[in-house]
Amino acid sequence: MLTKQRRNYYEFLNYKHTIFLSLQAVVEALEERIFILQRQLKEKETAYERLKAAHSVEISAKLRLAGFVQECTKSCPSCKERLSTLGQIVQ
Repeated sequence: MLTKQRRNYYEFLNYKHTIFLSLQAVVEALEERIFILQRQLKEKETAYERLKAAHSVEISAKLRLAGFVQECTKSCPSCKERLSTLGQIVQ
């Protein structure tokens, strides 16, 4: 028969072990969540870089087109005026 003191000691050890297991489960869940969030962040950064590159291509194309239109309308006063009006509307 266990003494009351020894039984209390074993209950205390069991309690400590239970707490340890609970905390271990929490830490493992947090580690898994961190891993998932890091993966999602990498995916979003990759998507952002793709969109940034596509945006840069679009801006370059629009600048080339604007330069082409300005060059084509340079010698025509009527076209130049229409282009100026269009520029004011777009802004």
